[in-house]
Amino acid sequence: MHKKYMLAMLLIGALVLICPAPAQAQTPINCRTRSCYERLVDDYLAALVAHDPTRIAFAADARLVENIKATRIGDGLWKTASAVPTSFKIYVPDPVAGQVGFMGVMQEGGKPILLGLRLQVFAGQVIQAEHVIARDLDADSLANLQVARPIFAKATPEGMRMARYDIKGIAYSYYDALDFNDGELAPMARDW
Repeated sequence: MHKKYMLAMLLIGALVLICPAPAQAQTPINCRTRSCYERLVDDYLAALVAHDPTRIAFAADARLVENIKATRIGDGLWKTASAVPTSFKIYVPDPVAGQVGFMGVMQEGGKPILLGLRLQVFAGQVIQAEHVIARDLDADSLANLQVARPIFAKATPEGMRMARYDIKGIAYSYYDALDFNDGELAPMARDW
């Protein structure tokens, strides 16, 4: 389970880092801080559970992809979500690209699911949303998804941060590891 968990975390990080920011970045985005992106995710999740996409400022041409399938906003998890994440939540804000990744355990139809989420914001509106949903979680998986490790919420000190280019390289290496079925191709953090 540990390798699957780490690979899932790397996938969410890769989604955040390799999806480009909008080309027409003339108008500043509203969120510039971690807390703003966390509120956006929390508002989005609450809107999912309320089955009410009008609670989110979507752009007129916003796109939603759910488990790699283009989905109309208001369909998919928008119809089936039943409870927001409570204890297992990991936020991955990327103010440089105007997006945020998230991983959390929530409820769908009263059953636990693991949700990977990415939201892209431009000019104060969500222009892209992606849901990656793992259903039918077994007891062993759920045991590992009770509380996120504190290291995931810890800010990296300025002098210890890697260059964005290097981080993207690590994210891309995840796909090589998947393609060649070799976890050694993607660097993994030590077990905290």
